[in-house]
Amino acid sequence: MQKIEEEIMESTVDIDINKKIPKYTENIDIEKWKLLLKSLSFFKVFSDEELEEIMRVSELRKYELLERIITEGRLCDAIYIILKGRAIVEKKTKSKQAKLSVRVLEKGSCFGEAGLLLKESRSATVKANSDVYAIRVTEKHIENFHPETKAKFFRQLSLDLSKRLLVSSEKIVG
Repeated sequence: MQKIEEEIMESTVDIDINKKIPKYTENIDIEKWKLLLKSLSFFKVFSDEELEEIMRVSELRKYELLERIITEGRLCDAIYIILKGRAIVEKKTKSKQAKLSVRVLEKGSCFGEAGLLLKESRSATVKANSDVYAIRVTEKHIENFHPETKAKFFRQLSLDLSKRLLVSSEKIVG
């Protein structure tokens, strides 16, 4: 899988000013992308056709070390799923004088879903802790999914949120 990841990332070297990697073009090996997506628990439930649909509709983005992916307090406009790399979640303290690192996100991590679903501003800042490749999915992208793909996508988001809630509850209760 590491070799496939490297080949995919090498095929996305030419990036425009907005860090958006050209989506679903001939220079990207779709079969390798599907293998990479299927290696992530979030995408295991999707068929090949659904994965191709997600790749066509959503965006692949690259973020460089320390680049902000999302900013606390800003309006939420997308969900992100990390394909490669690591990111740090930072939260401002109540006094707003300092930031605390609250979580590390790695390959397969999903973030931004709560804000998008609740239509609220971002509750934290997420910064790349290495080069990060992520799929960015907006509400408009989701609206363009086939109904079955959309249902699976929302189910996976629900499962991800539920797992994180359980982990948070365990930390609080002990």
